[in-house]
Amino acid sequence: MLKNEFQELLNQITPEIEPGLYSTINEINNFLSNNKELKQRHDNHLLPIEAYLYFPKKEEQIQINPKDKKDILRLIFKNVEFIDYEKKKLKELYNNIKELNIKNKGFSFPLWWDDSESIRFLQASEFNIKKTITTISSQINWIENFYPLTFSNNIKIILNSGLMYMSGRDNFFRPIIIVNACKISYLIQKLNIDMEDIQKAVAFFINYIINFQMIPGQIENWLIISDINRVGITEFGYFKKLMDILSKFRGRVFKNFIIGMNLILRSCAKGVLTIFGSSSKKKIKFVDKNEIFEELKKYVDIDYIPQIYGGNQIQLEFIDNNLFPPNFNIINLNNSPKDIMSEEEYKNLCYHSSKSLIVCPQLKQKWNNEENMKKKKEEKQKLIENKKKEIKETDETSYVDDIDTWNKIVKEFQTNLLIPDEGKYINKYKPFNNNDNDLNHSFKIKHVNSAYYFE
Repeated sequence: MLKNEFQELLNQITPEIEPGLYSTINEINNFLSNNKELKQRHDNHLLPIEAYLYFPKKEEQIQINPKDKKDILRLIFKNVEFIDYEKKKLKELYNNIKELNIKNKGFSFPLWWDDSESIRFLQASEFNIKKTITTISSQINWIENFYPLTFSNNIKIILNSGLMYMSGRDNFFRPIIIVNACKISYLIQKLNIDMEDIQKAVAFFINYIINFQMIPGQIENWLIISDINRVGITEFGYFKKLMDILSKFRGRVFKNFIIGMNLILRSCAKGVLTIFGSSSKKKIKFVDKNEIFEELKKYVDIDYIPQIYGGNQIQLEFIDNNLFPPNFNIINLNNSPKDIMSEEEYKNLCYHSSKSLIVCPQLKQKWNNEENMKKKKEEKQKLIENKKKEIKETDETSYVDDIDTWNKIVKEFQTNLLIPDEGKYINKYKPFNNNDNDLNHSFKIKHVNSAYYFE
């Protein structure tokens, strides 16, 4: 809709890639290009092939309250058909912005903005148009002032500290993110890292997850375990600032389990929740430490649940200070979706779909290799047919005077001409002596009635 009816709302000056993703991708590529070991780890922990073959059903894309059609919780925003209510609200939003622009009180969307971004903010604002416009305007201003990001040494330290890291994937290939709020005080007080760098590191990490660990239209959400054990009032204030950055990424949370809320912190919890939209609040659940395992195992394989929460995974930050890029144990997801596409179905979809799919790089490479092999085979077969035709037309006899040349010719014929499935050749040959007293033998190869005779 934005790309046609409301094209004039787009700001033609801004880049077509969201600045956070753009700067993160460039910085990550530069960083990994200088470290083969980390580049290999990054490659090893990207999404498995099965994740690309999984396409959420409609009920997994959006949940609608049957008693209230306005009560919508959408999880997948890209490459989907919006429902009528969403389309209606989109049009209403853009018309309102047009009217504000006429009064010089509006704004233009950056080029990378699309309808899916607008729907994220509409949903977060309970489809309240005025509130959505305010939130979008604030978001665009934040992006312009906050980015680009640089992969500084402080950001590297923070990403490896255990404050926030990816520990695996849930049963639907969604990234599992661990947040240890108690690490914030350590970074600030012991390492003299300021909160601004921590917020930049969080944004850098989230942009990394979006670009490298998710697939638009298929896997767009993450599951968070927010551990605030051993956190006091001051640290909780830091945690709120961390959550403030997470709240900038609308419509991305599947579940956020917050562990360790004591009575004092519960009184502060409302301040944290105010920074999230109404839809995000539905995804936040406060749990005790003895409840978290039962909650997590509904969505996560036991081998991806940290031992501290009742699972089998060793606490990664206790054994490794290199948590970025992700460095978790790769397991077979026994509870992953059973109704994923076959490779052939996926290939047809990739070749014929009108949607802008992100094609699985492993399968794309495999298909390219198969296509190249097919072309080579066809070229070889064409060469064989041309050679056969040439021999048949000339019906010439070839003579050789030494055994080495003969062996070379035989090998060439066997490799390129005498294909087993033709069934029309006789593979026998013997010396033909010009002179019984002469040790130099001559041999001949002759084509007769579509057969090749070695005589």
